[in-house]
Amino acid sequence: FVPARQETSDECLQNFVVRRLGQETYDRLVQPLIGGIYTADPQKLSVAATMKQFVEMERKHGGLIRGMRKRLANEEKSDGGARYSMFVAPRGGMSAIVDAIAARLPSEAIRLNTPVRSIERLPNNIWQVTTDEATASFDGVIMAAPSPAAAQILQTGDAALAADLAQIQY
Repeated sequence: FVPARQETSDECLQNFVVRRLGQETYDRLVQPLIGGIYTADPQKLSVAATMKQFVEMERKHGGLIRGMRKRLANEEKSDGGARYSMFVAPRGGMSAIVDAIAARLPSEAIRLNTPVRSIERLPNNIWQVTTDEATASFDGVIMAAPSPAAAQILQTGDAALAADLAQIQY
């Protein structure tokens, strides 16, 4: 029986959940679930960016339960087809994605469990990657790391970018 929020500005995920469902629901259900999906602080996550469908349910139907009931009723009326949950993850966990990618690459193309110490762009647009084991050169590099780790890795190669990354709080 919580009234719908009238303000249209964004709200953090934690505030939305506590306001709509209470602190205990947040502590016991949502925080562990969101922590596993986004691995970020729910006080810093935008509810509009992470759970837009819930914000829309609140605005359109005045509440989450009413919105879910309407959604389920609409699904029952549909002509069929796949119905997916709002939260879907691989059966083997998120590491299954990394494992599947690694399995499809040539064995010499990937090094798992090898910490990268630095990444530096050389003048000829070649990337030099230094690990604990060796230094190697590549035409391109994709970095997927939390901002503090990325800042440390890029410190040698791009101090300005590293400084910007170090300012990001996650």
